[in-house]
Amino acid sequence: RGLTMVTLEQSTFSVLLYCYISIRYFLNKVWISINRYLSNSDRLLFSIPTENGTVPFHKIAVIGDDLAMGIGDTGVIMGENAGVTPHLLRASQLDPKIRRRWKIANRGQAGSTSSMWLPETGKYFLQTFGKRSACANAEIVVILLGISDVLASVDDLPSAALERDPGTLYPEDELSALAKNIRQLIMHLIRNGKKVCLVDLPSSGVPGTGLGKIRRLNAQIKQICRKGELTESEYIGSLEHVSLGTNYRILQPDIRSFDACHLNRKGYSHLALEILEEIAPFMISVEWKVWKQKLS
Repeated sequence: RGLTMVTLEQSTFSVLLYCYISIRYFLNKVWISINRYLSNSDRLLFSIPTENGTVPFHKIAVIGDDLAMGIGDTGVIMGENAGVTPHLLRASQLDPKIRRRWKIANRGQAGSTSSMWLPETGKYFLQTFGKRSACANAEIVVILLGISDVLASVDDLPSAALERDPGTLYPEDELSALAKNIRQLIMHLIRNGKKVCLVDLPSSGVPGTGLGKIRRLNAQIKQICRKGELTESEYIGSLEHVSLGTNYRILQPDIRSFDACHLNRKGYSHLALEILEEIAPFMISVEWKVWKQKLS
């Protein structure tokens, strides 16, 4: 009887915890969506070239799933963006090497999987980079993608890959659907003149997964960030990788949010600094083209 009561109490607690997290997730998503529309809608991001053909500001598009949108950031005030976006903007404004004006668009979609971001066919890719979208001419793209694939069990990591040492290269038939989709997305963006920064998965906190699976998915993400099918000129200066999975400063419990999976405001601030370290050279490179155009 005592064991039955304990089991019942545990089951009740699990149900209540699930309801609590689900409600907070929903409310957090709605609040972020409202404020993102107020602060970061397309109407504020369209840029009209000046008389000499230069743009008044440059753009960075942050795309992907929950981490891109900023789920877990409960410190959002009215009219402010969530996630890495506001921290990335403020940090870049303080960098003396970055001289021109930049706008950063949060285009993350909570719950979206990598297949929804596939070039030409993915629902959210078309919304973000379609010809009439304000982000169609974004010079830099930051990708935070993969958590939703894992949670929805659509990452499709082959069983043979789970038996392989994550430190070795994976043959094509052992690559997950997640890695293949991200590779396709990266190659399309780079070949259309964009510079890309890819952030991998957190190594802890993702429900229902073991560290072994996340380590192998991150190893595959790191593998596809190598030159691969891109030419030398396409690859150099166009692709960087931020390792979230091995960054223990970002993965400390005190910077996780209410569900212990997503980051809180402090966590997104730390991640933004890691991202800026990789994309600052991209930003300087983009600006230098404008300076050269003005000088000529």
